[in-house]
Amino acid sequence: MIFIDAHFCLDPAVSYHRPRLCPSAAKYGAAEIFENSTQIGADPIDIFCHVNGIMYITTFNHNQNETVQTIGTTNQTRIINYNSSWPLSLFVTIRDDIYVANSGSTHQVHVWKNQTNVQKVTMNITSACYGLFVDTEENVYCSIPDEHRVIKGKLDGNKTLNYSIAAGTGSRGSAMDMLHIPYGIFVDTNFDLYVADCGNNRIQRFHKENLTGVSVAGNGTNQTNELQCPTSVIRGLDGYLYILHKGFHVVVSYSDGFFKPVPYDGQKSISISPYPTILKLNFDRLGNIFVYDWINSSIYKFTLLKTGCNSFEPAPCPDPLKMGPQCNISNTYCSKTKPCMHNGKCNDIASNTPPYNCTCPMGFNGIDCELDERLCKPHKCLNNGNCSNDTLDTDCECVRGWEGAYCDRLIDNCTNKPCENNGVCRQLLLNYSCECLGDSYYGRHCEKTAQKTVVFQMVSKSFAYIAIIALTLVAGFIITLDILKYCFGIDPASDELERIRRHNQKKKPTPMIQRLVYADTPSSMVAKSTSSGEKISAKNS
Repeated sequence: MIFIDAHFCLDPAVSYHRPRLCPSAAKYGAAEIFENSTQIGADPIDIFCHVNGIMYITTFNHNQNETVQTIGTTNQTRIINYNSSWPLSLFVTIRDDIYVANSGSTHQVHVWKNQTNVQKVTMNITSACYGLFVDTEENVYCSIPDEHRVIKGKLDGNKTLNYSIAAGTGSRGSAMDMLHIPYGIFVDTNFDLYVADCGNNRIQRFHKENLTGVSVAGNGTNQTNELQCPTSVIRGLDGYLYILHKGFHVVVSYSDGFFKPVPYDGQKSISISPYPTILKLNFDRLGNIFVYDWINSSIYKFTLLKTGCNSFEPAPCPDPLKMGPQCNISNTYCSKTKPCMHNGKCNDIASNTPPYNCTCPMGFNGIDCELDERLCKPHKCLNNGNCSNDTLDTDCECVRGWEGAYCDRLIDNCTNKPCENNGVCRQLLLNYSCECLGDSYYGRHCEKTAQKTVVFQMVSKSFAYIAIIALTLVAGFIITLDILKYCFGIDPASDELERIRRHNQKKKPTPMIQRLVYADTPSSMVAKSTSSGEKISAKNS
């Protein structure tokens, strides 16, 4: 395994590097033999650039067993030996589990869990596995060119997994559900499978659990400006497809059917093998490209020289009325600006200024349907009232408790004075309540009288009746006496009145004369007073 000096990680969620380049401005240096190739030994077969900065390499060494090596910045090499022949494909997960596809006398996929030296068989296959990939759910994918299909399976504990078909029918063909010599494969985080379909000169995409693919690059014609036997594909973080085809040519696919070569200094030409397992594409975390050449026993490196983007250069779409990465977005004026309001329909008319017109729904008008001329506008009727425009005028049908032209007034339920016995009416929403005075009355309308009040009223009425009867009797007696006296000359009370008068006469006291004698008076005054008194007495006699 090889340690590569790194400064950033393009996508830490996965173990492999997904570039985010500016294809219109990126430029690479000339192909050069990787400087650490002398540490690898003879016959490198596959490479894998891990996000942890380590490069893993499988090699075929005739003097020892096949190996998986690591090479670091300190030029240290660690070799993992295992007993198999021709380790054709390699993949390392984010947990550093190493998967190797053996394509020699036995066709198996081996795994070393967490960088241990314990070798386990995870999948028994029937032919050489050229492309090996493990997705984020640890599903193992394997492309088998001889059988024109891609298989996948998932390891269940320590058991050997059973696989199913992920793409292809097992027979070669150019239909959307068929493949012809599939090589490199790639599975993104959405579990979309991309297959380098070499025999059909195209890149196929298969959605999860869908065996019918879509051609996302190449038209299968093998023309000069088309793909020619693509052998490796990587989907970058920018959504572009980076494809290796016809030797060392790397192209970037912008959208369905459109791609552009990645520029680099010089051209590296090699002969295409009838069994082109020699060409695989890798990116390190600096954006450098690694391609290994099995025929020449070399790993080539293309160093990224320029990455800056000074301008945006969108790729053209075959249909000028379409745009977007997949050319599935309308490029018309109406689609881009959406000028028509209130669900108006926009009609593109290139000869107009502006180049469109709007078909407005009923009740709207204006160039962009911006004028709302509906009789019943939203929220015209308040408080959940319903607007009705069956006539030339509009009416608001108010819900219970509301009134007015716009249902804006709360109905006063106390207008009719529903409370009895001087109860106070209180207005409520959609209702009213009666507050009874004291505790003499109760009920919804204070119409019920308390029991103690009933008793009190009965007693009061009884006393009133008695008083009225007494007054009536007295008045009748007096009137009867007056009638007898003044009308008939009969005075039933005259004898009694005479008796009372006489009785009172007898009770009157006898008249007496009192003489006052002053004490301690002079005798002359007493004698004088006596003489005067006698005279008066004699006079009265």
